[in-house]
Amino acid sequence: MSRLLPLFGLLAVVLVGTSGCEKTESSLPAGMTEKQVSDYRGTLITTEEPADAKAVIEVRDSLRKLGEEGVDPIKGQVTVIGVIGSMPNPYTAEAAPAFPWVEGFAAFSLVDPSTVAQFEGHQHAEGEECMFCAGNARKLVDTVAQVRFRDVSGEPIAARADKLLGLREGDTVVVVGTGSIELGSLVVDAQKVYVKPKVAEAHVASIVP
Repeated sequence: MSRLLPLFGLLAVVLVGTSGCEKTESSLPAGMTEKQVSDYRGTLITTEEPADAKAVIEVRDSLRKLGEEGVDPIKGQVTVIGVIGSMPNPYTAEAAPAFPWVEGFAAFSLVDPSTVAQFEGHQHAEGEECMFCAGNARKLVDTVAQVRFRDVSGEPIAARADKLLGLREGDTVVVVGTGSIELGSLVVDAQKVYVKPKVAEAHVASIVP
């Protein structure tokens, strides 16, 4: 059985089906000004690493335990660390054609570091579909969290997260927000995101006078 992508309900399906037809050479999200993008980044990106972050699986299991104890609704404040994408698409191509991003929405798939490690070093030709990897990814779909961003009115932000926030697949990030369980998986309505510097970048920064 194919797993659905727990994001913003039917509206996500509508936007995925329509926004992909619109191409733009601009690095800005369609319909947004530089000031709007700057304001969103200033609000949602933090340069201070949040403390006590836990991996996706641990946060997911903690919230599931609340459900087993009869807590309703199953949600709470979380600080979760993971990697953006960096695994084969665990959903169907129709449900998540732009994995780990979502066309038309500020949202992305956050993968538990242990899952990312399972796919490291498994090399095959670019564009080649590896049946082993695809099957393994589907089995590990519950180790993937959906991180989504809303505006001040609570509405989904209609812009792809990589363009809006300058994020990249493979970034290790710490997300602070409200966590919940939807369709068995962790979903985080994010308030802040911290991007951990890559080792090479951190080294260069340390030697620049």
